[in-house]
Amino acid sequence: MVVAVTGPAKFSVAQIAVTSVVTGLLSLPIALWLLRPRSLALAVGVALVAALATFGWRLCANMPDLNNDGVPGYSANDLAAPMFTYVLLGVLAAVKPPVDALRYARARALVVAVALAVNVITI
Repeated sequence: MVVAVTGPAKFSVAQIAVTSVVTGLLSLPIALWLLRPRSLALAVGVALVAALATFGWRLCANMPDLNNDGVPGYSANDLAAPMFTYVLLGVLAAVKPPVDALRYARARALVVAVALAVNVITI
């Protein structure tokens, strides 16, 4: 079965940056809500990791084969950037263990879902 490839093969740094900023901004309220008692530093850390993971992955893997949609609307990078976010949020938890691991796991899962949605919608 042959799938039609559509969309640009590469994205500008500005497009990648916008995707990253949106991911971070949408992740912050989720982290604030779930990481109670409110831990502003950890919530900001989660949002920054989500933004930096998206930016880093999308910038490093900005190549035609990974950006072309294998399934209409979804590229390999759309799916891989949130996985990188998940991994780096795990590293954050290992370096700075959260007070409540269950709440952190829930925040991590929702932030990854946000990263997926933002990567699919914005880029």
